[in-house]
Amino acid sequence: WYRNYAGAYDGDPLVGIARRGGALVGVAPLVIRRGRLGGIPLTRVQFAMHDCYAGEFLVEDDHPETIGAFIDSLAGEVKCGLICLNGIEPGSDRSLAVEESAKRHRLAIERTNHPNAIVDLKNGYEGYCDAMSRNFRRTVKRQAQRLTATGAPIVDGVQLTAGVDRLESSIDRLFVVNEASYKLKGQRLADCHRDY
Repeated sequence: WYRNYAGAYDGDPLVGIARRGGALVGVAPLVIRRGRLGGIPLTRVQFAMHDCYAGEFLVEDDHPETIGAFIDSLAGEVKCGLICLNGIEPGSDRSLAVEESAKRHRLAIERTNHPNAIVDLKNGYEGYCDAMSRNFRRTVKRQAQRLTATGAPIVDGVQLTAGVDRLESSIDRLFVVNEASYKLKGQRLADCHRDY
């Protein structure tokens, strides 16, 4: 499934697993990508996302040191020139765990500030829309009509042990959403998801 999801995006799966006393306590869904930067070959490890701004270490909230163990393992086992861990909030326990591990291995850290859209809602949503161009308002109205036509929204899923009884349907929905993505260009994933 992982390889099919990556597809032409390229990259080799690199999934880290952390256990404590035999129990699973963390997963690091990463990928190794090879490319060039200014003509110089560069191997990088990054979260398993399609160049998105953020990924995630799946660890217990009260044990950020598990992230440090993942970084320690990466530094000792994987030959790469760059580790991209976008989306970790600076100053957070997770960020501190990364920084401490990087210091142990003499790895330099560089932070990139990704821009995010800011909407001024001091006059409410209607006031915001009224201040925008007629074309903008027309587009918002058209998109809202398209969303409404698809039916009532449903927010559902699995978080830790909650919703485990709906795991299969949540996975099926994940595949439907991914298959509808313009990036897949009609490629189907549903036939390979039972192999996990």
